[in-house]
Amino acid sequence: MYSYWTVSQLKEELRQRNASTAGKKAVLIERLEAYDRNFNFNANQGPGTSLSDPQYQCPPTSSFKDINADSPIPALNRQEIQSYFERYSTQPKGKAMYEARCLLTARYCTIEGGKTYIQGQCKAQMKKVVYIVNVLLSNEGYIEQCHCECAAGSGIEAHCKHVSVLLCAVENMVRSKTIILHQSLHMQESNRTTGLLE
Repeated sequence: MYSYWTVSQLKEELRQRNASTAGKKAVLIERLEAYDRNFNFNANQGPGTSLSDPQYQCPPTSSFKDINADSPIPALNRQEIQSYFERYSTQPKGKAMYEARCLLTARYCTIEGGKTYIQGQCKAQMKKVVYIVNVLLSNEGYIEQCHCECAAGSGIEAHCKHVSVLLCAVENMVRSKTIILHQSLHMQESNRTTGLLE
């Protein structure tokens, strides 16, 4: 049904549901279909009542820096990631995607009070779509908020596979001081030539 709508119509419908309007037409359609399947993610609301997700507040993009081995990232560990997903009766499903290099970027921003914002760009598994993923960590490495642009990631409690990918990357950086990011074909060829890729 939504495939015949214009982008403007899709965005207007999403606005009426207080949902994110970010993304290309395919993403907007996927988000609307997810809202339809899940009764606007709140079955207790009556007809005509719009859903109001808490909005994820993020520092300006210009305040983020690329994550590297010297970045002061909170000590996120696997147990905390597992615990976060258990809050929503699910399991983190992003490890295979992370190892398949679906993460394009990983950046951080530390604010006054010690909290750290992590932002990444994650490729969708089966589509040519890239989602912006955001995570807020406490100074102790506790996952406070997560948000993703995908249909299932609105609000501040996203627990989709794209969030899992970014959390895997941060945990890997904390544990082993390395991070696996997507490489273009040109970069892969360059690394083969220099012996950095097997």
